[in-house]
Amino acid sequence: MNKAKARIAYVGGALDNGSIDVRDLAPALIAFSDLVENINSCLNGKGKIRVLLNQDSMQRGSIDVTLYLESSSILESAKLFMGFAEETGLKDLIEILGWGGTLTGGIFALIKLVKGRKIKNIEHKPDNKVEITAGDDVIVTDEKTLKVYLDVNCRLNIEKIIRPLQNEGVDAFELRNPTDKQDFNPIVSIQDSEMENFKAPAVKEIDDETFAPTPEIEIVTEIVTINFVEGKWKLNDGTHNIWVTIQDEDFKKRVAQREFGFAKGDMLKIRYHVEQAIKGGKLTTEYIVSKVLEVIEKPQQIELDFETQTESKDE
Repeated sequence: MNKAKARIAYVGGALDNGSIDVRDLAPALIAFSDLVENINSCLNGKGKIRVLLNQDSMQRGSIDVTLYLESSSILESAKLFMGFAEETGLKDLIEILGWGGTLTGGIFALIKLVKGRKIKNIEHKPDNKVEITAGDDVIVTDEKTLKVYLDVNCRLNIEKIIRPLQNEGVDAFELRNPTDKQDFNPIVSIQDSEMENFKAPAVKEIDDETFAPTPEIEIVTEIVTINFVEGKWKLNDGTHNIWVTIQDEDFKKRVAQREFGFAKGDMLKIRYHVEQAIKGGKLTTEYIVSKVLEVIEKPQQIELDFETQTESKDE
């Protein structure tokens, strides 16, 4: 199996004895695990990445945790065996997290550089480079880190990872060197005063929009549910059920006058179109019957096969 190491720490006066309320630490570690999974998804990773706590990871003077990122994909293991470790996905993932050679130092560093400012422009450059204009600054990063930055699930995970900084005596969150337990110099350090910048932005809502109706078509449907008041009828088109709004006033008048004695198996030949719209971020679809062309009643009598006999004349 392919493995990589990650090391994170929470530091501050309240952590001098190496303790923290498990109700604060556990959700943050789970959020880190979820972040790994969501980054892997952003990168279109085929294998599952597990996050494992290293047994000798805890360091005093802070909550200093070393984690293993383990890939268990058969395909990735085969690539690793053949010497193509850089193709397994762990290399990209660990770099985006902040332990590697990305242009900004990973996703945490990128959010730190943006400082919660509104992004004015994103310009894509050759070699997967991206220039982000935030305020008066131009920040250079890479396509993959930007993709994670824009992913709402990743940003929600990061917000939860930073959340312990809201507690008294927890002053900073740090990425540290995972290969040297005695190296306490942070690769990236996020102070409690920066928490606001790490809150996940609101998801962009889709604007309300009404689309042009489809052309009208004629089909035969079977009646499933009848509605004698203003409401929808449930019809079956031979494949699936659809709820339709009948706007044929003449047909509705004839139904109200009990001109039809509907029974199970009766069918309607209809002319209808579809109207779609986006309202409040949700897609709505309406099937509108403009004309009921025919009511096809299910036969109630058996069909008799009569033979026509021709009389022959004697010669």
